[in-house]
This record gives sequence, structure tokens and C-alpha cells, in this order.
Amino acid sequence: MRLLVSAALVALAVAGPAAAEEPALTVTTRGSPIAPDSDPTPAVYRLEEEDLERAGLGLAEALASAPGVQVRRGGGSADLASASLRGGSSAQTPIYLAGVRLNDDLTGSVDLSTLPLWMLERVLVYRGHAPSSADDLGLGGAILLSPRLPSRVEAQAALGLGSFGEREGRARLSFGDGEGTGASVGLRHRAADGDFPFLDDNGTRFDTRDDVERRRRGGDHRELDVWALGRARLAGGGSLLTFANTFDRGAGAPGLALFGAERARVAQRRLLGGASAVVPCGL
Repeated sequence: MRLLVSAALVALAVAGPAAAEEPALTVTTRGSPIAPDSDPTPAVYRLEEEDLERAGLGLAEALASAPGVQVRRGGGSADLASASLRGGSSAQTPIYLAGVRLNDDLTGSVDLSTLPLWMLERVLVYRGHAPSSADDLGLGGAILLSPRLPSRVEAQAALGLGSFGEREGRARLSFGDGEGTGASVGLRHRAADGDFPFLDDNGTRFDTRDDVERRRRGGDHRELDVWALGRARLAGGGSLLTFANTFDRGAGAPGLALFGAERARVAQRRLLGGASAVVPCGL
């Protein structure tokens, strides 16, 4: 009997602390959701403002680092550049700026060299499926470009120099009240000589005796890019975003390396405008 009583006391001593109630643990998380301005369900790759501000970076180079994106370029910084997603063509990849689809109605593609990386705040690359807000889902996804929305009084200017006569100057001026209403105007002038050296084999690929190093001729370009953005609050908590753009580029058309052209020129001009609105709908 004495042994049984001792065993019962030990059992009570062990079970007593385990049966005591543990204090409740409260966890508080703070921060913004992963994709506050889009559908969070598809796979998305984000390029933020700090990823787009590296010197000498263009939209084609920025997108080349995104998984699932294939970028095709024609040569210099002013030559045609296009992007496609997951094996689809560039015509099957919709690209949106501030909610407005930019794909050309004739070719279906978008020339990335004409888009304003310097005016963008974020780039979202949707792989496999576009967000629900896009009117064209695309075969392999979609690319959404978000402009830098005006939120306060701000002025910026920058100058840049590069190889082969590359130079650039840009400025941006913004006004905003910090509550969703504002306007922004920006312009950029860019030019380059494009006279990079190349090896001219004189059409005899397997005979190196007549190979001569030459400089590319007729590869220069000059361009002017002007953007205007406006944002306004709507009654009921909605917002309206408008933008306008004029783009003018003159460039040489050097042609083939063996039979280069020196006087052929190409002119490219664009007038673009769009508006998108977000209106809350209570159901």
C-alpha cells in the first residue's frame, strides 16, 4: 500500500504542470501585400524603382533579367527590341502602360526602345496568366508598366554619357497634394553616333588576308521623348489616370555590313494618349 500511494503522488506531480494553461500568444504583422495593385493569384515577377535606375539601363535590358522573358534586339540602343513570354511571340505578349494596351494593331508587337523606363516606377511580369484587370490575357502572360505617379512637388534632372557618342539629358517636374491629385511632365533628349568598330571580311569568310577593321557608318540616331501624366480623385473613392506622349526619332539605316548604306534614314514618330479609371463598386 505504501508503494502505491507514492506512485500516485509522483503521477500527480508530473501531470500537474502539464495541465496548466499556457498564456495566449498574439502575433501582429505589418506591411503592404505582395501585389496591392494587381491580381495576386498568377505568378508575377516584380522590378521595382531601384531596379530600373541603374545607369545605361533600358527597358529591354531590364526585362532580360526576368524569368520566362525572351528579349530580341536589332543592335544599338535605338534599334527595334521586343519581348515575349514563355515561348509565345511578341505579338502574343500584351504590354500595358497605366492600364492601356500598347501593342501595335498592325504588327502586334511593342518596340521596347521607345518606352520610358525613366518614367516608370514598377514593372510587373505575369508568367502563364495575365491579371484579371487585363483585357487581353496573352498566350504566355502579360507585362504591366506602372508610371511614376505624381504625389508631391518634385524636380529631377540627369545627364548621361556613353560609348560611341552616346549622350542623354532628361528632366521631370511633378506637382501633387499627397492625396491622389497631381500632374507630372517629363522630357528626354538622346543621341548617339553608333560608330562602333567591326571586322569586315570583304565577303571572303574563310580568307583572313583581306580582313579589315572598319567603323559602322550611318548608325547614328537622335530622339526626343515627352510625357505628361495627370491623376485626379473621383467621387466615391475612385481615381482617374491620364497620360499623353509624343515621340520623334531620326536614325540612320546602315544596312548590311558588307554593303553598308551611309545616306539612308529612318523616321519614327508617335502620338499616344490614354486614360484609365478605377471606380469602386459596392455590391
